Amino acid sequence: MIRINPRAVVAAIVLAFGICFSPTVKAQDPSLVGQWSSVQDWPVVSIHIIMLPTREVLFWAYNDDQGFYLWDPETDLIRQATNPQSNIFCSGHSFLPDGTLLISGGHIPPNNTVGLNRAIIYDPYSDFWTDVPDMNGGRWYPSSTTLGNGDVLVASGDKTPTQINELPEVFELDLADWRGLSSAGVYIASYPRTFLAPDGRVFFAAHQSRYLDTSGSGVWTGVAVKNVNSDDYGSAVMYEPGKVLWTGGGNPPTATCEIIDLNDPVPSWQFTDSMALPRRQNNVTLLPDGKVFATGGSSAGGFNQESGAVLYAEMWDPNTGQWTIMASHEEFRGYHSTALLLPDGRVLKSGGDNHLLRKSTRHLICSTGYGRRSPRPPRVSAMAKHSSWKPSTRQIFIK
Repeated sequence: MIRINPRAVVAAIVLAFGICFSPTVKAQDPSLVGQWSSVQDWPVVSIHIIMLPTREVLFWAYNDDQGFYLWDPETDLIRQATNPQSNIFCSGHSFLPDGTLLISGGHIPPNNTVGLNRAIIYDPYSDFWTDVPDMNGGRWYPSSTTLGNGDVLVASGDKTPTQINELPEVFELDLADWRGLSSAGVYIASYPRTFLAPDGRVFFAAHQSRYLDTSGSGVWTGVAVKNVNSDDYGSAVMYEPGKVLWTGGGNPPTATCEIIDLNDPVPSWQFTDSMALPRRQNNVTLLPDGKVFATGGSSAGGFNQESGAVLYAEMWDPNTGQWTIMASHEEFRGYHSTALLLPDGRVLKSGGDNHLLRKSTRHLICSTGYGRRSPRPPRVSAMAKHSSWKPSTRQIFIK
């Protein structure tokens, strides 16, 4: 007997007719599938959004002359932040133990493919930027990861249109300077999906996954190979300490998802439930109850194809390994789109190039169903400067 996968049939129909899949979940109870707000205009396309310990969201766009902004989710008010006078579009950023933000790299205009070697620290309590020593070379689209001792690893990023910065380096808090990992030079594609592993090494999630030991001059160790090579614009999240979920990616994109447990003696990638449709250039956001919220992306092959827009969200439950279709939003969110968990459990969705002639400055917010399903998680209070606050290694959102 031939078994027919109903998800595959739906996907085939959608792709054949070139329409956006919008299931009937919109008519269901918002307490079960969530509910998106109406879209609201922001002053710029929010390529970067960062939830600060002051309870404001810092965001900026493609060029520093477009400004930097702070949004208060509780009052919905926007105010201008100070400008670092540097183009930190597609930089890396990681929190330091005192709640300040280390931003590494960016690009040098007008040539948007030459990496910037500048590194700066943003103090959200005083709205002030401070330079630290330059990195070993330019980095455009690097990834940065806060280590267990509060230092920050920065890896990859473009130096030039034809050269990746292959030498990782660590920003050491005690010295306020960089230490190059001279034995760890290797080609790593830009914006790698990096996570702090339980043993203190940094896990690079990819088809050929590996650890980087950042002590001394650095040592690479192979970990495991993913079942599907979907590195091209797939998204990953650490949903529990040491446990990573990979979603979609590839060209043409896939709906398959895989998980790996770094706590195992010999970690390996295992399939979990596939999403309802393929997605690439999507976002995944860790929710307060440990579930994962997937938003945006395209089911079509090629770069940032709005014709394959996936407008509904999906939620993955790590206890069952199953995805649930959630509420739909109105606009395609693909390349350069962003998603962020807010302190009250809602999810902010914003940004996205859409296409060259139309830039989306609008954002929207999804109430994911916490309000009626159970009490919302407690609000995160503003943190005093130099307190013991540390960024969570679980909440890592990578596009």
